[in-house]
Amino acid sequence: MSKDRIALATQKRFWPKRDNLIKLLEVNNLLNINDVDKVLQFLLKEYSYSTIRNHFADFRAAINLAIDLGKYEGKNTYSVILKTFPKSEKKYPQSYTQEEVRIIVDAFRINKYSNNKSAYPDSYYADLVEFRFLSGVRPSEAAALQWTDIITDNGKTWIITRKVYRDGCLQLYTKTKEIRAYPCFPQVLEFLERLPKIENQNNLIFPSIKTKGYLNMDNFSKRQWIRVVRDGLFKDGLISKYLPFYDERHTCGTLLLQSGIDIATIARVLGNSPEVLMKHYLASREELNDLKDIF
Repeated sequence: MSKDRIALATQKRFWPKRDNLIKLLEVNNLLNINDVDKVLQFLLKEYSYSTIRNHFADFRAAINLAIDLGKYEGKNTYSVILKTFPKSEKKYPQSYTQEEVRIIVDAFRINKYSNNKSAYPDSYYADLVEFRFLSGVRPSEAAALQWTDIITDNGKTWIITRKVYRDGCLQLYTKTKEIRAYPCFPQVLEFLERLPKIENQNNLIFPSIKTKGYLNMDNFSKRQWIRVVRDGLFKDGLISKYLPFYDERHTCGTLLLQSGIDIATIARVLGNSPEVLMKHYLASREELNDLKDIF
């Protein structure tokens, strides 16, 4: 596959891992395509099936490409052995409740779990956390948002997502390669009106607290989100579960659905098809105690 067709962030994130694995296999004389069973047994000493599956899937794709280009005439043994892998446990999407969202946002806003000696308070990130619960934008999209991406026309306000920032790279397109317009409902408009503008050279809505450049969302997730949400609120029993930072997106979609918004509109807002939304993003209710009469 042409390097030019692969996002730079993807190259930086995944290619070094594949290169390191290939070097490991080469050192142990396991690069022969027909030795895939030996490769599997070797890797299972250090890795889980789920981790190996990702590597093998890439190897399968590379071998298929070689076959298509006439560079290899043998059988794709990686394709064969992948079919023998145990099926991964199905993960159902989960979300926070409205009350848990308030608890999480407030914990950041009041520095509930901040280190008093830290020069960077958690409250700096409260607006980012609240915004993602309200909008469902991906972390990489939020990192790249600029004030010029908020458009008002004929009395209606839209947030335009057209680029992402991740792994130190700015990409001028989103994950789905689409420009998405998020219609701002009253709660989002109220949020935007009180959102402070932090001076920075890139006109970013959520700049880094230290450099005022692009915010590294992976670092935020590891350093702030996990400490506040998992090691703080969840450990103290103030919320029912711990969900990764990315899953604010799932919570947004689920709460929009529960508020009465139709799936087609939510799909357009989040930039996914209704089918993908139902399968991966919308969480089911855990209880029906407050369900209204259905007839």
